[in-house]
Amino acid sequence: MSAIEIRNLHFQYKERVLFDQFSLLIEKNSFTTLVGASGSGKSTLVKIIMGLLPYQGEVCIDGEVMNLKNQKNLRRKIGVVFCNPNDHFITNSVYDEIAYALRNLNYNEKKIKKLVLEMADYLKIENLLNQNPFSLSSGEKALVALASVLIYDPEILILDEALARLDRKEAESIFRLLKALRREKNITIFHITNNMDFTLQSQELFVLKEGKLLLSGAPLEVLSHERELHEAHLELPFMIDFSKKLMYYDLIDKYYTDMNDMVCVLWK
Repeated sequence: MSAIEIRNLHFQYKERVLFDQFSLLIEKNSFTTLVGASGSGKSTLVKIIMGLLPYQGEVCIDGEVMNLKNQKNLRRKIGVVFCNPNDHFITNSVYDEIAYALRNLNYNEKKIKKLVLEMADYLKIENLLNQNPFSLSSGEKALVALASVLIYDPEILILDEALARLDRKEAESIFRLLKALRREKNITIFHITNNMDFTLQSQELFVLKEGKLLLSGAPLEVLSHERELHEAHLELPFMIDFSKKLMYYDLIDKYYTDMNDMVCVLWK
């Protein structure tokens, strides 16, 4: 069953047609990445999925076609984390930030405290609860923004360039957490990015070029189409490009996505 399905989407800004007969399917409980260069339509697609822009065609959430009557209920199934965590923050403490959505849903304070503490424990941010979210490191801010969305238990998590400001170590830590989250809570993760190194983390990869779906499939399969990626103004992830160079000299015989694994092979 699909978590998100877009059928025959048509959307334009004034005279510019961005999407025309565009279709996309995100499987339930999957970890899917959509990659594209700046201006390819990634963030516009998120707004369309959330029902924030007028469009022609169909957007289905959990098998149900979104319309004006059910839009509010379907939106509650989706949590979105954006690029800049500061855009999420509206309070002066991490605790209140995470609790904010629950208070809007009229949860009582006893229930809110229980859920906030459970979420903080799950994400290992208990030590941050009394701090001002604006004073945190980039990695800590990303975790708090994630917690503020996960707290109301969405079925679908959309990450719109949400890891763009993190260094490699911070991003890898959150990817491990996201994969565990998908397994444990059966959540669907849809990651939108222009960082090619992040494409190796997902089960399925879509490449968007000027509003059109250029490539789709398992990440290593998609990344084998170097010419098409170059035409979409995208470069190979560092590890894939490095693997390709080493394979040319017969130093390895396959692509490696983890540097430690590659080093172990090279040192044998």
